[in-house]
Amino acid sequence: MLSCLSVVVVAERGGRFGDDRGAASWVAVAVLGVVGVAVVFGVQYGEVVVGRHRAAAAADLAAVAGAAWVSGGEASACGRAEWVVRRMGGELVACAVSEREPSKQGVSEQEPSELEPSELGPAGLGPAGLEGSGPEVVVEVRGPPVGGFGAVFGAPSARARAGAAEA
Repeated sequence: MLSCLSVVVVAERGGRFGDDRGAASWVAVAVLGVVGVAVVFGVQYGEVVVGRHRAAAAADLAAVAGAAWVSGGEASACGRAEWVVRRMGGELVACAVSEREPSKQGVSEQEPSELEPSELGPAGLGPAGLEGSGPEVVVEVRGPPVGGFGAVFGAPSARARAGAAEA
């Protein structure tokens, strides 16, 4: 008699497989899967951004180092730039020393400490647009290749230029 009663109760609920018990588990699994994919994408994107920043830093430092050695000629300046880039884990793709033309357009008469951050150059070292005459070192740097999904974008690269201090 007890077995007949249980069959009737199951039949009234729609059968053993007709109820929705466990549906929240499938929703939770789907949500966790989406969150997991988002985390993996975020980490890979962060790796690409960090690689780009490292390449830009290597290019900036190599240009400044090359400008400091430009008095010894292009070979000396580019040799020092290559040394810096290799120490930072990158590869020097191109290096050139050229003469800059004197230019005073867009230069503020204020002292650099009085300038707003938007008026400073990329590294905040001096007024934007301040160009003198003399040699200038231009470098192009390729960073180490990025792994994972970041490999789609290739190795990060950056260009930078710096001029020698005038005496």
